[in-house]
Amino acid sequence: MTLAMTGKLFISGAYQIIYVYVTELFPTEVRTTGMGSAIVASRIGSVMAPFVTDFLGPWLPWAPSVIFGASSLVAAAVTLLLRETRGAPLPDTIADLETIGKRPESVNECLLDRSRDAADPGELVTLSH
Repeated sequence: MTLAMTGKLFISGAYQIIYVYVTELFPTEVRTTGMGSAIVASRIGSVMAPFVTDFLGPWLPWAPSVIFGASSLVAAAVTLLLRETRGAPLPDTIADLETIGKRPESVNECLLDRSRDAADPGELVTLSH
């Protein structure tokens, strides 16, 4: 029972992270479309879960746990491929997002390089808008 409740806690936490992370990941002009797509994908998983348990569970009792565990691990691995958004300016357009992906170094390093070229060396550098 403790393991099941802990699992539900982490599922709820992961679902709430979608709202925070997706808003930072997508550019402003397509943010609502991206957010809607992420919510639809999460709801499809929620709709399919009872069918996996009800239809597959009686024949292979271990199969639902393996399917849900494997899909969680795949989702975690794919999430590691997403770009880091901490301290980086949020992209406003798709063109901004494309230029971020083409840069050889991270956005933070580009901004720090620009700040080093500033006329006043004591100038405070902020990395967000």
